[in-house]
Amino acid sequence: MKSGPFFKYNLDQISLDKYTNAMIFTNNIEKIILHEKGFYFGNQYTILIPYDEYGKFLMRNNYAIRHSIYLRIKEMYDVELSDFRLADLKVDDDNYIVIMPLINMEILARLHYYFDENDNYKNIYIFGLEEYESIIKQYLPKCEYKSLSKRKINELLIKYGKTGGEDDEFL
Repeated sequence: MKSGPFFKYNLDQISLDKYTNAMIFTNNIEKIILHEKGFYFGNQYTILIPYDEYGKFLMRNNYAIRHSIYLRIKEMYDVELSDFRLADLKVDDDNYIVIMPLINMEILARLHYYFDENDNYKNIYIFGLEEYESIIKQYLPKCEYKSLSKRKINELLIKYGKTGGEDDEFL
């Protein structure tokens, strides 16, 4: 991805009015997340995918990865599906979990706005890949980030991946 005006020009040319989902393959996720004007369209999903083999693996196995993370969290904590629109799971009235192996800029933007506009906010824990930890913490310093290594993702897939299930309702 080129920097400067080319990057800005491309953002201005993207029109997603007809779509609720977008997948963007990129070699520079950090630059997109920290873009000065933000990088979201008001859609349901704008997913950032690393433009490499692991990114393709994450995309192909997104449901299994998310479901495996969910099953592990469910073993560790007493959770239920969230009634809070910005989170996937509820631990209690003040603690919520977002499962995000692939970065959803729409959720990040909404969380950013939520923390900026509220002095009395809920605790949000994002479970995501370790390579995104520093950038997410920089973008959302009021969130807690629980990082998962590639090795841990593979372990979770081996342990929980064969459970089956429907398409992921979150992507």
